[in-house]
Order: sequence, then C-alpha cells, then structure tokens
Amino acid sequence: MDNSFNHQGRSFMSQSSRLTIYGVYLWLIATIFFFYVVFQRVFVGTLSDQIIQSFHLTTQSYAYLSSVYFLAFGLSNLLAGILYDRYPTRTVLLLSLGICVLSSIHFNHTQYFIYAYIDRTLIASASGFAFVGVLKVSIEHFPKTWFATLCGLSQLIATSGAILATGPLVSLTNHSGWHQTLHAINLTGIILLGLSALCILMKSNHAYPAVKPPKNRPIFKGIIQLLQGRSHLILFIYTACNYVPIATLCMVWGNMYLESCSLSQQQAANIIAAGWLGYAIMCPLTGMVYQHFKSGKCLMIIYSLAGIISSLTLLMLKSQGVILCTTILFIIGCSASGQIIAYAMIAEKTQQELKATALAINNAGIAILNVIAPLLVSSIVTSVHILVSNAARATQLGFAMLVIPLMFAISVAFVMMLKKS
Repeated sequence: MDNSFNHQGRSFMSQSSRLTIYGVYLWLIATIFFFYVVFQRVFVGTLSDQIIQSFHLTTQSYAYLSSVYFLAFGLSNLLAGILYDRYPTRTVLLLSLGICVLSSIHFNHTQYFIYAYIDRTLIASASGFAFVGVLKVSIEHFPKTWFATLCGLSQLIATSGAILATGPLVSLTNHSGWHQTLHAINLTGIILLGLSALCILMKSNHAYPAVKPPKNRPIFKGIIQLLQGRSHLILFIYTACNYVPIATLCMVWGNMYLESCSLSQQQAANIIAAGWLGYAIMCPLTGMVYQHFKSGKCLMIIYSLAGIISSLTLLMLKSQGVILCTTILFIIGCSASGQIIAYAMIAEKTQQELKATALAINNAGIAILNVIAPLLVSSIVTSVHILVSNAARATQLGFAMLVIPLMFAISVAFVMMLKKS
C-alpha cells in the first residue's frame, strides 16, 4: 500500500506547475482566509474572561465552547478534502468563506449562548476549508519544489492572525470593547469575500493534471486506503501531537495558567503572542530546511524534543519573570513547526487524486486531538479540589497541563517508527 502511494505521489510531484497571476491571486485569497479563521479560532481563548461573563458560562461550559469548534473543524476537514478533490477550488473557497464571515457577524451580535454555540460551530465548519484550500492551491498552481516553503509561509501569515488575537486584541478590547473590535475584524472578512468573488470572474489558464478524480468514486474508499498506509498513519499522529500542544496552551488554557501565576491579562496575552511568533517565524524556515536537507525524520524528532524540554520548563518554573516565560513560549512555538515537515511528506507520498483528502485527514486528526486535549485538561482541573489562593490554582493548572509535554513525547515515539526514505 505505502509503495503504491509513494510511487504515484512522486509521479505527480514531478510534474511542473506554471506560475500564473491567477494562481498567485488565488493563493493570497486562500491564505488571507486562513489568517481570518486563525484569528476566529484564537480570540475566544484570549478573551476567555469576557466571553464567560457575557454568556454566563462555567469553566466546563467554556471548555465545551472551545471543543465544539475543533470537533466541527475536524469533521469539516474531511468534507473539504473530498470537495477540493472533486470541484473547482475557487468555488469551494468562496462558499466556505461566505459561511464563515456571516456566522462571525451573527456571533458578534447574539446575546444567547445557544446561538453563540451554533455560530461557533458554523465558523469552525467553514474554517476547515481554509488551510486545505491553501495546500490545494499550492499543489495546483506552483512548482512542486515550492510546496513545503509555501506551506510554511501560509502558516506565517495565518499565525499573524493568532498574534493579533492575543496582546493587540486585549489592548483594542480595553479601549473599544470586544464587540466593537470583532466588528472591525468582520469588516475585513466582508472585503475578503468581495475579493474572492473576483476569482469567479477571472479566467484561469492553469493546466490541470490529465488524470482527474472520478466523481462517482466511493468517498470512503480513498480514506480507508490512506488510513491503511503505515507511513501516512504515523505522519497523521505526529502532526497532531506536535501541533496540538501549542494550540492547547495558546488558544485555551495558556492565558488562564499565566494569570494564575500572578501575571496580568495583558502580560499573559503578550507572552502567548510570543508562542505564536515563534511558530510563525519557524514555519517557513522549517519548510526551507526540509526542502534543502530532506532529512524529515531527524528534524521532526529534534523539534518535538525541544517541545518536551521547553514545556516542562514552563510548568516547573511557573512565573519566574515575564522575559523567561516569553522565551520559553517562543521555543514551544518553534517546536510546533515540525508539523510542516509532516505535511510536505504526506503530499509527497500521496497519489494525485487523494492529495487534498490526505491533507484534510491530517487536519482532522489535529482537530480531534484539539477536542480531546482541552477537555482532558479541564477534567483534571475540576477533579482536583479548587483552592482559593493563586499559588494553589497555578499548581493545579500546571499539573493538568502536563498533557502538553506528554503529547510532544508521543509524537517522538511515533516518528521513531517511521522508516527513512
């Protein structure tokens, strides 16, 4: 199974893609859409106190709000992969972007938790199409040797949305309120929606591969084939366990943990931003390093080992100064960029007609673990007796967040089973 996939993958990747203005424009639209959905994903964690107060939530119900996002996101990734492999990329992008923007506008104006819950589910469902769309455009419209670098570059741009949703968002919220700030972000989404509509009017001169996936092919047959491939399965697991630690830390529990260590909300948000900054800077660099050295297995092990050491250091030292915490978060962010290598290896190993589906399964794995990890942390937190003092609260959260270095360790264990190629 693996040999067949590898052979067909190399056959496709050897084809050259002619660079066009249309391809670059479509890639920029997809990447900005990715930026927009990453902001949507992160801001709920940054404004956890305001969200909890606005909708009168408990810690557990807040965790459900975060987890339902990743559950819907994971399921929509599978749908995105199938649709991108069967229908025009620009059409799928436009429809998913429209759903995301309209749902975000409604979320900003609702006063009821049930409607907010539905809106977040719709936003997550549409968000699943963003990164898969970027990867699909990169495969279709750019030379094969650019894939890993473009994957990393798109992460750099998108992670700017995560950075914007941390420290800068807190500053804007303190000045204008979180509803007014989100309104400005949604205006950006409306403008992007208009620009993406132009793609329908633009004529594509792109020459698509001669072999097109048959639309009557059984949907689950290709998914089963991918999951039966040993190397694919290892890479799927590695990607999830390498990335989810930074997501759990920076999008859900990181702000709460740092604030329990006697830091202000602004300080905690700025430190979290350093984690996203490290991730953003290292993603394109990781793509270029892999493209040059092609030593994927060794690089992935190094990245995850760095994640284990840095996350354990953060949890053991607790609050030992803003500068030290910022440095540690930056390193953790850098460590999470190892998943870029896994994306590139999956694209290389997968046959043409299943590339978007394979990359979507990879995203779905991340989303599923993103559902499990925050809930696991929440369960550990609530199972321990909650004490009044901040010091006790920090110890409680720190113990629960040992899940983070554990996931890095699991990623190392699995990638060591990967055969060198």
